[in-house]
Amino acid sequence: MIDGSLLTSTEVRMLSKRLQIADMIAKGYKYEDIQNFVHVTGQTISAVNAKLEYGNDGLIKILKKLEKIDQKRQDKLEGKRSILAQPPGLGRSVSNIAVSEVGKLVRHHQKVESILKSKEKV
Repeated sequence: MIDGSLLTSTEVRMLSKRLQIADMIAKGYKYEDIQNFVHVTGQTISAVNAKLEYGNDGLIKILKKLEKIDQKRQDKLEGKRSILAQPPGLGRSVSNIAVSEVGKLVRHHQKVESILKSKEKV
């Protein structure tokens, strides 16, 4: 976590917005949608897009790392909130399989919702 000793709060906010823009571009969002969601100008979006297309792979590496962190956090949350956590008397493998299946269902549901939302945007 950046604690303010390296970046000011404004710099952190701008960096966060640029990462959000890069993520949305990579996911195929239109400039107009990005402008409305992130509240930035088309010029800022163009600058980030240029970095994605013509810059080194640093921004892409950051996006991939953030995606991994997000997925680990999501998996951890799903495991903690699972109502199928290991009940007394059952083997660990049975509860792990159940938790895994619930996780798959949740991710599938999220994908379906994402697809439906993207169709609404079009």
